[in-house]
Amino acid sequence: MITLTSCLKSGTTSTTTTPPITYLSIIDMALQAPPLETYFNATKVSAAIAPGSWSQVYSAVQPGSYAVVFKKATADSVVASIPTASYDSAKYYSFIIYNDQPNSAKAFTAYDDFTGITYDKPYVRFLHLSQDAGQVDFYLGATKLFNSRQLADNQNVTIYNNFTGTPPGTYTLQAKVAGTDSVIASNSFSFMAGNAYTIFLGGLKNGTGSNALSINVLMASK
Repeated sequence: MITLTSCLKSGTTSTTTTPPITYLSIIDMALQAPPLETYFNATKVSAAIAPGSWSQVYSAVQPGSYAVVFKKATADSVVASIPTASYDSAKYYSFIIYNDQPNSAKAFTAYDDFTGITYDKPYVRFLHLSQDAGQVDFYLGATKLFNSRQLADNQNVTIYNNFTGTPPGTYTLQAKVAGTDSVIASNSFSFMAGNAYTIFLGGLKNGTGSNALSINVLMASK
């Protein structure tokens, strides 16, 4: 589990009013990068993040404008960064880290919009975060939800960050080579009504063990 450990308070106050909060999580699929520490405006806010790990819950952070930098753990070497941006109160964001090539990592922020979530069905989205898997079609059970998804395409095609409603139940999740019936990764998962799930493809085409191609599921929680 990854936890951002600092609320980055700018001052003190005697009021008992609940302060505004923004919620942040991290998905680190940069398997060929070292363990990383997270910095907000030069302040370290996380312990070392292992490649291939992700937040199990959102961390509460004071809203504000932050330049986000991911440095090699116990060193001052910058591995990836996100330009200064504003993080608003009562909103949810995910920092996504991935390898675009073996010796290079990139990072960006995805806005996690839960405003349309209802209690009668589960909601899902799919992220492609495998460096070398190529284009994939994603199937939820027998239904092809997405065609020809590419590495980190949700950074620019922001509609891919949206959640889609589906009937509750247990589904086989499959990533197939785009335009074929060749399965490169699969999993099975039970989706419960009223929850939002991020499904993501990670790993390497010729990876083994924890680096093998895999489909993971993260339920939104705080």
